[in-house]
Formats: sequence, C-alpha cells, structure tokens
Amino acid sequence: MCFATHNLSGEITYKKLYPNNPENKEFEVIVYTQTDSSAPADRPYLNILFGDENWLSPQDSIERVDFYTEGNIKYNTYKAFHTYLDIGEFLIQIEDPNRSGGVLNMEESINQAFFFESKLRVTNDAVTTNENSVVILNTHVPAACINDTWTYNVAAFDIDGDSLGYELVPCKGLDGLDINSWSLPDQIPGFTYNGDMYLYTDGTIFWEIPLIAGSYNIALKITEYSQGVEIGFIVKDFTIVVNLCSQIPTEFSEFVQDISVYPWTEIEFTVATDDLMQNPTILSYGGVLAEIYNAASFDVSNELDQVVGTFNWTPNFGDIREQPYLVVFNTGYINENDWIGSEGTEVVQITVLDPGVNSIQSIENSGINIFPNPTSNLVTLEVARSEEQAYSLSNSLGEKLISGVVTQKSQVIDISSLSANVYYLKIENSVIRLVKTN
Repeated sequence: MCFATHNLSGEITYKKLYPNNPENKEFEVIVYTQTDSSAPADRPYLNILFGDENWLSPQDSIERVDFYTEGNIKYNTYKAFHTYLDIGEFLIQIEDPNRSGGVLNMEESINQAFFFESKLRVTNDAVTTNENSVVILNTHVPAACINDTWTYNVAAFDIDGDSLGYELVPCKGLDGLDINSWSLPDQIPGFTYNGDMYLYTDGTIFWEIPLIAGSYNIALKITEYSQGVEIGFIVKDFTIVVNLCSQIPTEFSEFVQDISVYPWTEIEFTVATDDLMQNPTILSYGGVLAEIYNAASFDVSNELDQVVGTFNWTPNFGDIREQPYLVVFNTGYINENDWIGSEGTEVVQITVLDPGVNSIQSIENSGINIFPNPTSNLVTLEVARSEEQAYSLSNSLGEKLISGVVTQKSQVIDISSLSANVYYLKIENSVIRLVKTN
C-alpha cells in the first residue's frame, strides 16, 4: 500500500443493532481526504481495530459505502458490523498513512500517520453499557479568517440522552501515540502570538483573532457519561484552514437564550444576520432537526437587509429527557468551496421538562385539580374557571387518545378502556401526569 498525504478529518461512531443486543454494533467511519494532484491515493477500504482483536493481517476490513466531492475534498463514509463476545471496554481504532502536508502546529505533518479512535463500554448493566455513541451533525468545518474570531461546534447528539463532556486532546500518529511535536494552534513553539483558543462546556471551540494563515490540526474528544459513569467516547480529528479573507465575515444580530419547556409547548424563535452585500446564509444542526421522530423545522428567508432563520418545534412526551438538546446555527458564506463561518455560531440548549416531576407546582399555579391519581377507571377534573376549556389525554409518544371540552368546574373522564400505563393530561398551558392502574 502506497503512502498518501491526504487525510484531513476523521471520526468513528457506532450504534446498536436490532434485535436489541448491546454487543452487536454497526460502525460508521467518516474521513475527509484531499483529492488534488499532490494527494493521489484513494481508500475504497480501511483497516479497523475493534478492540477485542489484534491486527491479524494488512488486509482491508471496512468498506467505503458512499462518498461525494466538494472542491478538492472528498467526503468518505465507511461501514462495518461487529459483535462483541464478552463484556469490557473496547477501543475502536483506525490508522492510515498519512496526514496532509504543511500543517503548522506539528512538525513534518506529511510524514505523520493519521490516527483516530472511539471507546465503547459493554457490561451486564444497561446503565453502564453504551448502546450508541454520539453522532456529529455539523460536518462542515468553517474556514477561519485572519484577524477575525472563529467559532465552531460539531453539534454532537446522543440519542440515549447521556451527558457529554468535551476536551481538546493531542493529535495521534503511528501506533496511537501522541504526536510529540503537536501543539494547540495558539501555543506553537517559536511562533508569535496567534490568538487564544478556548473550549466552552457546550462543545463550542472559540479562537480569538488567528493571525497566521495556513492549516492546523486539532482533535476534539467527546465523552459520554451515564449517572456519572464514563461509558464511552469518540475523537474527531480535523483540519482548520486560516485564510486571508477578502470579505467581512458575518455574525448573528442577537443571541437567543436557552429554553426550558413542558411537552406540547410550541417553541419558536428567529436568528438573523445582516446582509452586508456578500450573500450570507444560515445553516442549522441538531438532533431535534434530524435524529428524532418528532422533528423540528428551520426555514431561512431574505427580509429587506437581513437573512432570517425561523426555528419551530413542539416537543411531545417522548422527547422528555434530563440532558438538553443542542441546536447549532452557523451564518457565513461560501468562498471558493470553503464555508467561511467566523463569528457566526449560535448555540441554543433546549430542555424538555418532565411534568411528572413538576406537576404539583403546575396544578397549584393553574387552579387545576385531578383525582384520584393513580386511578383505574374514572378520573375527576376540577378547574377554577367555569368557561369552556379543551383538554386531551396522550401517551408518552404524544399520541392523543382522549379529548374533549370541560364545560363546568367539575367533570368526570372515563379512562377504563386504556391499558395500565403513564399518561399526560393537557389542559390550557398545564400538563399533568396521570397514572392508570389495572
């Protein structure tokens, strides 16, 4: 196999397969490569180490299933399946020659192997077994501009609702060892001041006024925790290109506050950027937009001298979880096939609250009473006002099962036809958790 100086970015994600067996996984590998004449090698296959075996031979073991090309970058997707026969912690690793040349924050990057990995934990306990890794929804790494702030968020999403921690870690090379000459872009030995780079708790990387044009490699580690126990991680290793930009980078006009709501509460807000005659646009990423059944919407329009994006989502009871949903917005413009983002990153965290935890306060504030709860057949709904009020009873998936109108201050609802389960009664702006017994 010949050496190639072409690897720009890579990550390994995994998910459980059905039937629900935590030891049986599907792995997806995303690799970005250069396609110009200085990097002629192509990889229809890659070698992969699943963590419960050794390299048995140099044969290829994971197949490329899709790719597309934008400019001089090829976006490659590989898939593989693997079943773990025992419990344990497993490192899934890929090593491939080589990184692209000319990277400023490591020596002789053209001779450095490209190495990235993820970790999976399989136990006899469902709480401490990682069924699904996070997925990276923001696949475009925006180029940076000299003398302008650069921000970036990968929009990591975990379908299991585990808590996430973020860390910038050294890039790795041959045999998975840290590349000794690697440093953060703002800490290169012998370089003059090159701005400061920070990592926020929501995973946003902030680089203040990069001053030196060129390519940089960094690695972002995203660790999952379940009830305080580390259950796995993925590492995204990628390239940032700093350009001398001819246009002023765009930024958002104002910030949106984080949001907490109960199910069946409509969320709608806008993000906007001024149109400074460079035809900017707004892109959005997040699990609520792509990875859940009850998906949100995001529509972009041009209004006078602004580009405006409108986000809309009405979460249902199946969307309740302790960890917030992360929604990432990028504003910028396309410049010679590079996405110029700069200051234009806005991150909004949305928490969908469990009304079962907060139902007493909701009832007290709204003048609503429901009894008995739990109940097996009939439930009485009392309201403070005598005017008509619509109500509905739904299951945890948000499916409406019973609906009607309260026409007096006290009304009996028959739920005898429903199976024993937890249901949610919505009336006006209140949601009440109702337990049906046999």
